[in-house]
Amino acid sequence: MPADFNSECFFIAPIGDDDSEIRKRSDAVRDWVVKPAAEQAASLKTVRADDVGEPGQITAQAVQHCLKAKAAVADLSGGNPNVYYELSVRHGAQLPVVLIAEEGTKLPFDISQSRVIFFDHTDLDSAGRAKEQLQTQIEASMTGTPDNPISDGMRLAELQAGNVEEQALALVMDRLERLSHTTEQIDQRLRQAERRETLMASIRRNRPTVISTPTGVRTISEDGERTQREYVPPGDIIPSDLSLGEEANLLAEAERDQPLTDEDFKTDDQL
Repeated sequence: MPADFNSECFFIAPIGDDDSEIRKRSDAVRDWVVKPAAEQAASLKTVRADDVGEPGQITAQAVQHCLKAKAAVADLSGGNPNVYYELSVRHGAQLPVVLIAEEGTKLPFDISQSRVIFFDHTDLDSAGRAKEQLQTQIEASMTGTPDNPISDGMRLAELQAGNVEEQALALVMDRLERLSHTTEQIDQRLRQAERRETLMASIRRNRPTVISTPTGVRTISEDGERTQREYVPPGDIIPSDLSLGEEANLLAEAERDQPLTDEDFKTDDQL
């Protein structure tokens, strides 16, 4: 039966092999977050790449759905290359797409300033909030003008090739984009510095702390006794008066912060 693209929300997502953790997560996100949000937003049917073609044909079919579906949701969790490929197809066609990702997902710079719904698919409250936000954004995406790095670049190129006034506007837009990037990087560095200063002050006051190590998280009490705790990625020191969930969230946030170098703060003449 021919696809009804006008009533479709295409779910761009990592799929994984049968019975893999990636597949289980993708199925759960599709069934409990994306499907109900798309249905409630505009009575849309959610379709994923493995729903539309046989092995060997999925890529071509997925591209067709990226180009024709009325709405789309892209799950950026795990940095899957196929997801970013299909997202770029949607962006290049200047079609609306809503972005979601698991808490702790690191985003590449190109879309780091895009609106992304972060959530924990294992937390019912978090997944419920994500579903509500997704419903709202799907509705808005179908009525507004698509805004993404590719469409912005295309508009800028058109202005740069235009008359004197358009070229001047393009120059202003380019400078504003660079300024926005620099400001965001400065804000990140300030947040990192503030977080670390607060945590180091806690240590200096000899309060119990939790330290993330390459092999896990160890609790260090005031008398120096160490106790192994659940594993989370290494990268920060956090106050022990937080709950395990709060500790994990803080570490995930720290992991999302990209390390900054002097390259992030070049002058306009250097760029």
